Amino acid sequence: MIATFKKIGKTTGFTSGDKFRSEYTILAENSTKCVFTFSYNYVKWQIDERTFIMKPVNGFLTIRKYLIVENGFTVGEFLNPKWGSLYHSLVYNNKYFTFKRIYDSFWERFFGSKQMHCQLQDDEENIYYFCTVGKPFDKREVAANYFELEGQIECSEENLIAAFLGLFILEMELVFGKA
Repeated sequence: MIATFKKIGKTTGFTSGDKFRSEYTILAENSTKCVFTFSYNYVKWQIDERTFIMKPVNGFLTIRKYLIVENGFTVGEFLNPKWGSLYHSLVYNNKYFTFKRIYDSFWERFFGSKQMHCQLQDDEENIYYFCTVGKPFDKREVAANYFELEGQIECSEENLIAAFLGLFILEMELVFGKA
C-alpha cells in the first residue's frame, strides 16, 4: 500500500521556542486519512476517528523516551537513540520497529540532499519513506525542520498506523539535524 504525505508549516505566534508548527496531511490508498501535528511541546495524530498523543517520560535516564497514548491508554513508545547513534525505535502493537536513514552516497551522508530515503523495519516487514525537501516556511529560518516536505510511504495495510507514527521519527531527524 502507498500513502502520500505533505508537510506544511504554520506560524504559532510565539517569538521564541515554538515559532512554527509542522502539519502533515497523509492519505492512503484505502482512503485512510491522517493529520499529524508536531511542535516541540505538542505532538498529535488524528487517524480517521482515532487520536494519538505523544507524552515525554520525564525522569532520570528517561529523557529520550516518549509514550504514545490513545484514549488515556499507552499503546506504544518511542525510544530516541543515545548520542551518536543513528537508529530510533518504535514499539507499537507488540512489534519492535527500528528507524534508519538510507544514504545513496558518501556525499549525501555528509553534505545532505533534497531527497531522503528512510526505512522503518521489524522482523517481518520494512516500511519505506521517500521524501523531497521543499522551500522553507520562513526565509529567515535555515534549520531542516522549517522546510516543506512531501513524499510517500510504502507499507502493508496492517502496519499503516505504525507507518504514520514513524513520521514523528522523521520529524525528529529533521529537528536534531540528522537528516
